[in-house]
Amino acid sequence: MDLETCKALEDALNVTPNNHLLRTQLSKAYFALGEYHKAKNHLNLLINKRADNKAKLLLAQCYEKLNNFSAGLIICEELLETSGDDNIKELYLNLLIKDGNQVEAVEQYQKFQLDNPNWTNRTIEDQLKLKQAGLANEEYEEEPEDLFMEKPNINFADVGGMENIKEEIKIKIIHPLNNADLFKAFGKKAGGGILLYGPPGCGKTYLAKATAGEINSKFINVGLDEVLDMWLGNSEKNLHHKFEVARKNNPCVLFFDEIDALGSKRNDLKQSSSRHTINQFLKELDGVDSNNEGVLILGATNSPW
Repeated sequence: MDLETCKALEDALNVTPNNHLLRTQLSKAYFALGEYHKAKNHLNLLINKRADNKAKLLLAQCYEKLNNFSAGLIICEELLETSGDDNIKELYLNLLIKDGNQVEAVEQYQKFQLDNPNWTNRTIEDQLKLKQAGLANEEYEEEPEDLFMEKPNINFADVGGMENIKEEIKIKIIHPLNNADLFKAFGKKAGGGILLYGPPGCGKTYLAKATAGEINSKFINVGLDEVLDMWLGNSEKNLHHKFEVARKNNPCVLFFDEIDALGSKRNDLKQSSSRHTINQFLKELDGVDSNNEGVLILGATNSPW
């Protein structure tokens, strides 16, 4: 169908505006021709007059093409409440990825697999850059230190302002490390953590590096993509590995940016796999099964609550 035919259908719709079938065909034709704005306008009219899940799915696809990802996500979430259609799942995950919500996309992928263990989507897995099933149980190989670890050459003198925060870090992290014998006499060990919070660009990461430089320690910047994994149990394994590397190379500053992605309330997650990841994170922080002395944990977030 070409644009000239679409124009003829538009004329017919002006005569019979309530012709649902005709408007449906015209919407599909416009979508196929790449006229997404026109397809969107007709689909909105269809949905306003009656419940039509196929029209809603096509509308969400229009929003994807128009880069209005949030609008498409809202439609997909509504459709998923009543349908487990694979096309809706794939579109929903694609929209999350394109909207920059890769962590949530991993979570949703896991949820879909929990609901239906036989469901999988290799295209989505490739987009998320996740491990394939055959790699899920491989043991970690030793990595050269210089691939994932650095020793920053900056310290607090290079950080302007934030004197109160620097003092907190000195009291809780730096002094116990530099005066280990004194603190041991009072039953205190060199280790612990601080949560840094503030809007993007306010210097949280720079301050974390300066902390490592202040005590001449190694610095590991842990990205969420290095921890979160779609395969059950792998996120916990990745997290444990990072802590083990830090323990073997103490003193070491372990820095988690956007730590709020790990730190949702556990009672809100119910059976989510994130609950296990958070439990593992807290276990590593507590150091119950390991010695965290000399391991300094800094987290950064825009949402401390």
